Formats: sequence, structure tokens, C-alpha cells
Amino acid sequence: MDEIRIFVETVEDEEIRQYAGEAKKLVSHEGDIPCFALALALNSPIWSNEKEFKNQNRVEVFSASDLIDPLSKLGIQV
Repeated sequence: MDEIRIFVETVEDEEIRQYAGEAKKLVSHEGDIPCFALALALNSPIWSNEKEFKNQNRVEVFSASDLIDPLSKLGIQV
């Protein structure tokens, strides 16, 4: 677990919970609320191929195809 913690940041539930109401307005599936609440809490984009995620304008969503060109310009082969 210590090795994973180098790459993973944990966020307390309370920190995310405060964004659940706003996240609920952005998604149609209840299961997606935590993902959007976390993105809102961290002011972070989401990487997902779920087309429906792009039907809102509050959280930036990147699909894998959106990332291919920028990653290849960084020398990262996809």
C-alpha cells in the first residue's frame, strides 16, 4: 500500500459529500454522482469514454480518443 500511496491521493468522504448535490444535477445515473463529486472537489477533469458525461458543462471530460494526440506529442505511445 505504501508504494501505491506515492501515486494515489486519498480524499475524505466529507470533502466529496459537499459536492454530491451539484454532481447529482450533472448526471443521469446515480452511480456516477461520486465520480462527478470527486471531480468537482478536486477541480479536476474526468477521463471516460462515457458519451453521456459530456452532456454537461461543469466538469471537463476527456475520452481516450481526445487524449491520443496530446499524449503522442509528449512522446507517449498509446
